[in-house]
Amino acid sequence: MKRTRGTALGVGLMAIIAWITAPFASALNVTPTVFLGDSPLLVTAYQRTTSGLQFVQLYNDGNEPLDIAQWRITNESGQLLMLGNIEGLLRPKTHIIASLPGVVTGASASIEALLTFSAVAKLSVVPPAGSSNKQVEYELKAAGSSVWKRTTTTTGYSSSTTSFTAVVDQALFDDGWYLPPAQPGVEIIEIYPYASSCGPHDVSVLCGDYIKLHNPSQQALSLDDLMLRTDSGSSNRTNSNTFSLDGVTIPAGGFYTVWQNNQGARISLTNSGGYVWLEDAWGIENYVPEVKYESAGSSQQGFAWAQKPDGTWTWTSSPQPLGANVFPIVLAAEVDTLAECPAGKYRNPETNRCRTIEEAVNALAACPEGQYRNPDTNRCKATATASTASLTPCKEGQERNPATNRCRSIASAVAELIPCDEGYERNPATNRCRKVQPLTNTASIGEATQTAGANNTALPWVIGMAAIGALGYGIYEWRHELAAAAGRLIARFKK
Repeated sequence: MKRTRGTALGVGLMAIIAWITAPFASALNVTPTVFLGDSPLLVTAYQRTTSGLQFVQLYNDGNEPLDIAQWRITNESGQLLMLGNIEGLLRPKTHIIASLPGVVTGASASIEALLTFSAVAKLSVVPPAGSSNKQVEYELKAAGSSVWKRTTTTTGYSSSTTSFTAVVDQALFDDGWYLPPAQPGVEIIEIYPYASSCGPHDVSVLCGDYIKLHNPSQQALSLDDLMLRTDSGSSNRTNSNTFSLDGVTIPAGGFYTVWQNNQGARISLTNSGGYVWLEDAWGIENYVPEVKYESAGSSQQGFAWAQKPDGTWTWTSSPQPLGANVFPIVLAAEVDTLAECPAGKYRNPETNRCRTIEEAVNALAACPEGQYRNPDTNRCKATATASTASLTPCKEGQERNPATNRCRSIASAVAELIPCDEGYERNPATNRCRKVQPLTNTASIGEATQTAGANNTALPWVIGMAAIGALGYGIYEWRHELAAAAGRLIARFKK
C-alpha cells in the first residue's frame, strides 16, 4: 500500500515538473534576440546657437561606404533634419559637413530646413530600415558661439556620445563625397592562368600567373580608385583575388601587367577557368565587359588566354606580359579532346587517326660488307657500283659495260671482223657483209652464179661463229648465276 502511494506520488511529481518546464522548453525554440551593433555614423562636431543648429560634422567609423540619404537625423520630437547636396557616399574613416548657408565655407552638404531645430536639445542618428545598427542619441551642449568637438583617444573618437569639448580654432574636416569612377577605358587583353614550370630562383614573370591591361586610347589613363578582381578562391574580396590599382597610370597605347598582389606575393589564378573584371575601390560598381577565360589543362601550361585584334579570344603559345599580344601557334580546340595514341602508333596529321608505325625496315638483316641497301627496292647493292675508281681494270680485249659496270669482250670491234667475201662489202650501220651492187649489167650469168655459190659456202660458217660467240658471251655474262644454279642442282641430287 505504501509502495503504491509512493509510486503514484512520483508519477504526479514528474507530471507537474513536465508541465512546469514545458514553457521553458518551447522558449528554447524561439529565435534569439539580435543585438544591434554600434552605429558607424558618428556626430563628431556641431555648433548650436540661439538661432538653432548651424552645422553638424558626420564621420563614417565603419569599413564600408555609407549612403547618408538612407539615414535620418531627428530632434527629440522626432522631427527630421533635411540634408541637401548629397551627391555620393561617405567613405570609411572620412568626414562630411552639413551646414546652413554661409556658416561653413566648402561644406559638401547643406541643412535645408530647420523646422523647430532652433530649440533642439538632442540629436538622434537613425539607421536605415532593416539595418543591424542601433539608433544613437546625442544630448547637445548649451547654445552659444562655441563649436563642440568630440574628444579623441589613441584609437579614434571617444565612444561616449556626451564627450564633447568646446574649441576655439574650429578646425573642421570635410573629405567630400565618394563617387565610383566612370567607365575606366582600360581593357583586359591577356590572362596567364597556368604558369610555366621554373626553378626555385627563377624570377621571370612567366614563372607565375598574371593579368595584362591595355590602354587603347590616345591619352594616359589613371587607375586610381579601381580594383582588378578575379573569382579565384572566393566570390568575396580577399588578398589573393583583389588587387588595388591606386597610383597606376597607363600611357597612351601602353600596357600594365598585374603579377603580384598588394602584399608583394605572386597572384594565383584558378586553372579550371574563371572570370576577371574591374570594379571600383569599394566594389559598388562593376565595369563591363568582364572576361571569362577557359580551363587550362596540361596542354595549355605556359600558354596565355589572349584577345586577338578582331576581339575574339584564344590560346596563344607565346605569352607577352610586357607588350602586344602575339599568336604564332593557336591551339586547336579539337586536338585537346583526342586521346593519346597507343604505343607503336602515331596520329596521322591528315586524318587525325592513330596509325601503326611501320617497322619493316628496322626488321631487315644488315647488308654484307661492301654492300648497301637500295632505298627504292630495299635490296642490298654492291657499294662498288657507286664509284668506278676502285674497280679492277678489264683484261686485254675486254671493255667495261657502262650499264652493268662489268667487263665484256670486245666482240663487236671492227678490227677483229672476218673480211667480207669478194663481191661483198661491210654495212657500216650493221657491221654485216652485204652484196655489192654491180654498176652495169655486163656481168655474165656464170660469174654471178659462181659468186653467189661462194657466198653461200661462207655464210653458214659466219652464222655458226656468231652463234658460238653469242653463246660464249652469254655464258660469261651469266657465269655467277649459272654457277649458283648448278650448285643448287647438285645439292638437290645429293639429297
